[in-house]
Amino acid sequence: MTRKIYMKKQQFPNASCKSYAIEDKVFLPQWSENNDIEPAIRGLNAAKDAPLIGVLLAREGEAYMIDEPYIEAVTTGGANIRLIHYDKVAEQLDGVDGLLLVGGFFPSPREWFVPDNPELPDLAHLPPRTQAYVTAIDWASKHKLPMLGICGGMQMMAAFRGGHLAKVDTMPANKANVKAQHRGISANSYAHKIGISPHSRLFAAANTNTLMVNSVHSEMVIDVPQDKVMVTAIAPDGVIEAIEYNNYDGFALGVQWHPERMAGKGDAFAKNIYAALIEAAKKYKKAKG
Repeated sequence: MTRKIYMKKQQFPNASCKSYAIEDKVFLPQWSENNDIEPAIRGLNAAKDAPLIGVLLAREGEAYMIDEPYIEAVTTGGANIRLIHYDKVAEQLDGVDGLLLVGGFFPSPREWFVPDNPELPDLAHLPPRTQAYVTAIDWASKHKLPMLGICGGMQMMAAFRGGHLAKVDTMPANKANVKAQHRGISANSYAHKIGISPHSRLFAAANTNTLMVNSVHSEMVIDVPQDKVMVTAIAPDGVIEAIEYNNYDGFALGVQWHPERMAGKGDAFAKNIYAALIEAAKKYKKAKG
């Protein structure tokens, strides 16, 4: 019999939005596929025939959690959600029609970082959340699953295909004001402009080549292999703000900012980014039959 695990909406310390936290900690670390999540709010899922988006959960101390704006961006866009924990990730992705890689604070593999940082874990010894991202991106790539990476999710997507990461603090000292722009004052406020490449999925969502975005990140993508990853947006200071996969038979987009925060404020561009994922998931679902 399926056991219901309830989610409680709350405000974590120093957070700029409310989050859903899993109340039942008994399942941790053995959360089996027989457990179901019943949210504290009604109407989390849109409809029985809507596409199913897998959303990787974050962690806050001992509990899994997910920021409310992610939930709203997906469900108000017309998709259902399957929340993915860190055990048996591939099995949980089986049956979903799209993947959302949320942002957050978790260590990237040492091999992906410039300059070398011995304090970071190597690919053979990754912590659970980082390993979950690597597994999810690998599974999605093999199954051509529509994929959207937000902030840290974008960084993982870029580095998975051979890109490299660095700390924002490694930017030249004379760009102190630029560092502040990228770290941002609040995820709920615009921070800087981006320039968008034409003929990209991102341009189709924006319908313009210059827009303002919010920004809250301490790491950044500094290079990508051009045959595998296309840079589709750049900040005025040269920081990579969006990427798309080349040679990928499907939807694979990553953005450095947090469109779900601005979507809640009515930002059309932010809404269109999530709408693009959901539309791709609908096509994926239809193709599966």
